[in-house]
Parts: sequence; C-alpha cells; structure tokens
Amino acid sequence: MPRCSIIGCRSGTEGRNKATDEKISFFSFPKTDICKEWLKHCKNQNINTKTGRVCSLHFLPSAYKEQSWAQQQLPNSFRRLPRLKEDAVPPEHLALEISDKNRKVQDERNTNIGLAHSETQDSRSPEESQQENLNEQSQKLILLLQQVEELRKTNKQLREVNEGLMQKVITTDKKLEEKDKIIEEKDKLLGKDKKFGVQERRISKAESKEMKYQRILQSVFTPGQLKILFNENKKNNMVF
Repeated sequence: MPRCSIIGCRSGTEGRNKATDEKISFFSFPKTDICKEWLKHCKNQNINTKTGRVCSLHFLPSAYKEQSWAQQQLPNSFRRLPRLKEDAVPPEHLALEISDKNRKVQDERNTNIGLAHSETQDSRSPEESQQENLNEQSQKLILLLQQVEELRKTNKQLREVNEGLMQKVITTDKKLEEKDKIIEEKDKLLGKDKKFGVQERRISKAESKEMKYQRILQSVFTPGQLKILFNENKKNNMVF
C-alpha cells in the first residue's frame, strides 16, 4: 500500500477511514501550478511529486467531483474511486484532526454495535435476519441490473451511430465512383479535342503551303498564264 506524503499521516497503516468505513484512496500530485499548494501543506520539501501521493483523509467532501445518482445508491464496496476537482487543495493538518476524530467515532461505533447486536439477537428471529439479508441483496441486484440496462442502451446508441457512419461511407464511395466516371468521360473528350486540333493544324499547314506556292507563281507568271497553268493541272489530275 502506498504511503501518504504529508508528515504525521498514518493512512498507509490504517487502510480505511474509521469514520465512514470507506477505503482510503491515494491521489497523485497535480501537474499544474496547484502542485505548489500541495507541497506547502505537506511540510516536506523532499517529496518527489512524480511518485508521491496524498491520501483522501486530507480532502473535504467539497473537494471531490459529484458521483452519479446510480453510484450514490451503491454500497461503498461497489462504488468507483472518488475523483478530485481540478482546483482541489488539501487543508492543512486535516489528516491529524480526522485521525483523532476517527478513533473516537470508531470507539462509539463499536459500543453501539455491541449494544445493537445484543438487542437485535433478542428481538429478531433467524427468519427475520435472513429476510433482511435477502432484501439487502435484492436492492444490490436491482441497482446492478439498472447499470446493466444503462450499458445496453449506451451500446445500442453506439451501434446506431456506427451504422449511420457506415451508410455515410457507402454513400461517399458511390459519389466518388460517379466522379471518377465523369473524369474519365472528360479525359476522353479532351483526347478527341486534341486529335481534332492536330488535324486542324495539319490542314492549316497545307493551306499555308498552297498560298505560299501561289504567291511564288504570281511573282513569276501573269494572271492569264496562271489560269492556263491551273487548267492544265486540273486536266492532268482528272486523267486516270
């Protein structure tokens, strides 16, 4: 069992809070600036804050986070470990005061328990004691069943969320496939446009060559000679 870092605290040997019969918890030093306040109350400058602990006897009830209603209904042995608030600081000398108070409370409880036990033995029959025990166990079982039902509801909600996410994934995949098809069609059209562009450039080059030849011929021959020359070329092209 770990030991409390506050000087004079004997929680490491007692193990349980005698006033409430709750198991003593141990808390690590915070990693925020509040750690300095903890060290100040420990009265010990040689504490290693990475491994040191402060027990639950040094904190008031207001220092803990509130538990759920279901947790509050459970017996102490079934409850979750308490959690401190982010700004919780142990009051000075609280552990020593509580330890003395615990001893007094425990002595009174032992006396009262002894008296109550003797009175109960005289007044209650074995059947009544057994029935009381069964009632207590039934209450515990009901609380556990409620927790199980809450877990089932949570599990169902998570499954529904998961199914919704899977449906979104399927829908997204379909949209991506449709976009891929559109891109393929555009690529095909771009390929055709490139082919048409090549053909147009070839035609343009051929036309420019013909115009160049015409300019050369016009610089050498008269219009009448060119007409005769073109007519002769047409006749020759028509001969098979």
